[in-house]
Amino acid sequence: MASTYRGNFRGIGNMMRQPGITRKLIATAHDARVVAESVSPTGTPPDDKHPGLYRASFQVRYGEKPVKFHGVKRPRPYARLVNTTAYAMDVEFGNRRYAGYAPLRKTLDIMKAAHHGT
Repeated sequence: MASTYRGNFRGIGNMMRQPGITRKLIATAHDARVVAESVSPTGTPPDDKHPGLYRASFQVRYGEKPVKFHGVKRPRPYARLVNTTAYAMDVEFGNRRYAGYAPLRKTLDIMKAAHHGT
């Protein structure tokens, strides 16, 4: 006899809004911030007018956003690691003058390896 799984989506939604889930998301984002700061490039004067600015500009932003599921928007917590410099995209992906350094991608790879790929 084959058994089937029938998810209790209301229960899963209630679980996702628990304070412990939000705390874990924020804690993981702060851990990722430390890693991102450690792998970020730091220029040297006079080539870089603002040495260390990129490394010092990481922030963790968190809150709730509405996620649509079966036509109904429900609040779900999120935590996001961002860099607030104007040239953050150039550092990550590069531009015409230089190749990207990809500190956020490297951070994801390091975090994934630290948790055994899960």
